[in-house]
Amino acid sequence: MAKCPVCEQRKPKRTCPALEAVICPLCCAQKRQKEIACPETCPHLGGMSFQLARSIRQEIAETFRSEADDVFQIPEAAFYAMVVERVFVEHFYANRGVDDEHIRDACTKWYLFQAGRTPEPAPEAPHEGIIFDAFRRADEEYPDLPDDLRAKTTLRILRSIQKSSGGALGNRNYLEFIYSLFHSDGRWTPTIQAHMAADAVVAEIEEMEKPAEPRPSLLRRLLGRR
Repeated sequence: MAKCPVCEQRKPKRTCPALEAVICPLCCAQKRQKEIACPETCPHLGGMSFQLARSIRQEIAETFRSEADDVFQIPEAAFYAMVVERVFVEHFYANRGVDDEHIRDACTKWYLFQAGRTPEPAPEAPHEGIIFDAFRRADEEYPDLPDDLRAKTTLRILRSIQKSSGGALGNRNYLEFIYSLFHSDGRWTPTIQAHMAADAVVAEIEEMEKPAEPRPSLLRRLLGRR
């Protein structure tokens, strides 16, 4: 049986114009626009246009250049994001018809609205309606969060999706990760717990060394890793 020339494991099913080869769907999902220089005309890109996706990636890179730029260091922003991401887990973790790319595309639409670049989007699919309502709920719970910080927090969620999706668990890796933030039986839970235990030790040492200097909470340390 022929095997994917990229992973040399799975059956190839998708024609890749960039590699001029037929590769497996998982390699396509994991490596597109990352390790594979996909042309704009590739039929497998779907969702967002290539130019918009590239623009968002560039904006993420320019906005979050260092740990000091991470809005998850701000408690209200971190909790705003958690309101939204809890909805993702509640509605989409068990729904195999929704993956990281669906969430990314809907969050991008809402971000462009928050940033004042487009009118408020109307949902084009049921999952988009759920996601848009999640942001509205977060707005209600944190009404004093400035508009620009709300937009920046949404962009930070997009960064999490960009960094997480396509990892060990394919195009639902981001969903798997945030599920593990809220549940003890997640696939990433052991890793998260190990990081939290290590951070607890580091925080205790830092507190003894510099008791007067404020330190980020364990939650914000963890959120900053994604």
